[in-house]
Amino acid sequence: PGLLVDPGSRGNLSGSTWIRTAAAKAIHYGKRPSEERRKQALSVMGVGNGSQTCSHDVKMPITLTNAQGKPITGDFTTPVVDHSDLPALLGLQSLRDSRAILDMGTLRLHFVGQGGAEITLSPGSETFQCEISPSGHLVVPCCEYETEAKKNDTGSFSLNRQAPISLHTDTPSASSALSPEVHPEA
Repeated sequence: PGLLVDPGSRGNLSGSTWIRTAAAKAIHYGKRPSEERRKQALSVMGVGNGSQTCSHDVKMPITLTNAQGKPITGDFTTPVVDHSDLPALLGLQSLRDSRAILDMGTLRLHFVGQGGAEITLSPGSETFQCEISPSGHLVVPCCEYETEAKKNDTGSFSLNRQAPISLHTDTPSASSALSPEVHPEA
């Protein structure tokens, strides 16, 4: 069992199948998972069929192996979706609380100590400030046209340097939200 690093999920979340699998392995090694009824049930959507309710949290003892090969022990606390094959999602709030840095080039997840971190970027790199949306998700503002209009020296950046970005949908009504004049050719 592993934790799916999911900054798109507001909080941690796991299905009961993952919990049972991880708990069996933990118990085999003398670890003791615990379960507690939530003070208020959590309603979740977008992780299965319709809306589901989590009535319990599980505190799962975990052991991670760091990049130097040293085992690091801790706990993963998560609401549980009953009768679900949902993997264990390590959500945005836990990542923020742990001061996590996710390096997409090396696929390394860094949990930064209290002293902070300095990142040295190569020339040509760009850094963008993300924000927390009203729903609690991480977003990169991408319609900052007012800022562009005020500056003469705008730069450019492509999320896919090989080809233009295209976002597709299977919902026919979604394309009708834009007039035909603003549909760029992909």
